[in-house]
Amino acid sequence: MKLKILIGVLVFLILVNLATIGSYVYFQFTRPPFPPPEWHRDHPPPSPEERLDHRQRREVRRLLRAFMDSTRQAREEIEQLEREIFHLLQQTPAPEEEIEARLNAIAERRMLISRTAIRYLIKTKAFLTPAQQRRFFHALLQARSGMTHPGRSRGKKPFFRRMHPDEYSPEPQPKPEGEQP
Repeated sequence: MKLKILIGVLVFLILVNLATIGSYVYFQFTRPPFPPPEWHRDHPPPSPEERLDHRQRREVRRLLRAFMDSTRQAREEIEQLEREIFHLLQQTPAPEEEIEARLNAIAERRMLISRTAIRYLIKTKAFLTPAQQRRFFHALLQARSGMTHPGRSRGKKPFFRRMHPDEYSPEPQPKPEGEQP
């Protein structure tokens, strides 16, 4: 009797191992490619005519840093205005005039950032080819929206993921005095 039980347990364990190995092999062939498609770059690597030499790369990085520094205050103001709009939208009814005023203020800040980006693009005409200027312009557009910093990529994050989660929670409402939590 004990021998039959041992053989049964052994057969059961062999079947479990085969099922595990089969599942592993199956998922190796059916899983999505790595990295996931959403991690892929939005633009192809630079072509030979778009590549920068050492001097150009140093100058472009300097210009990108200067652009980010010169637009930092406007970008911070935009984020603050977006937070204010979010809190205004939480009110019932939402004050449309105040929201519209903040949207106009955001548009003014973005126009300022765009003008600054054009100014920096004009500076690159002295040392970049047209193909290189196109890549620099795309880098400025990404930096303008706050998606990247010069020299490193943060990826594209929507505004609500850049903010601290507590900034989204509505203000706690005071409880009536007689009510227990």
